[in-house]
Amino acid sequence: MIGDVRGKGLPAVEAAAVMMGAFREAAHDAPGLPALAARLETSIRRYAAQASDVEECFATGLLAEMPENGTVLRLLSCGHPPPLLLSGGTVRELEATAPSPPFNLAALLHDEYHVDMAPFGAGDSLVLYTDGVSEARNRDDVFYSVAEHIGTFATAAPDEPVDRLGADLLAYACDELNDDAAALVLRRTSSERDTRVRPPDGQTELRPDH
Repeated sequence: MIGDVRGKGLPAVEAAAVMMGAFREAAHDAPGLPALAARLETSIRRYAAQASDVEECFATGLLAEMPENGTVLRLLSCGHPPPLLLSGGTVRELEATAPSPPFNLAALLHDEYHVDMAPFGAGDSLVLYTDGVSEARNRDDVFYSVAEHIGTFATAAPDEPVDRLGADLLAYACDELNDDAAALVLRRTSSERDTRVRPPDGQTELRPDH
């Protein structure tokens, strides 16, 4: 999971701790990503009800699941920036087909969770990031294009993309980031047999031509 809590200071730290605690507890026994997202929604809603700024407390989040017995990636987005799939030297944005609202806003909008699926083979990498990365600006007030910039080092060694992304982002923003920025790169290193099946109801496969 990667997420981004609204606001700054102690309230944001507390909300982030609630989300991480709920994730670490629920990830072990939740039957799937929708159930996991529902557990996170319940936890942050309970926390917000006890806070003074209940209407201002919310968090975006992206859940990713990579089963060990196949080459499939499952994604569930709750208002979070889309991840990037690095495969064979190419970069593809995995835009959610039916994104859910940020956590703690489901009661106001809807609480339906949709899972997207995409091929994820040996050597492929998934780049997760917060909007502090995608909304960084240069001196000309132009947003940082994560897909465009990370494409220049898409074939780098597994331990290099995050460091190179961080250095490139700081250089682009002239060492002045106006928001928290976080990024995570996951790479599949094994080559298990492809056991993909037809996506179950409520899931959509994101094919390369999307």
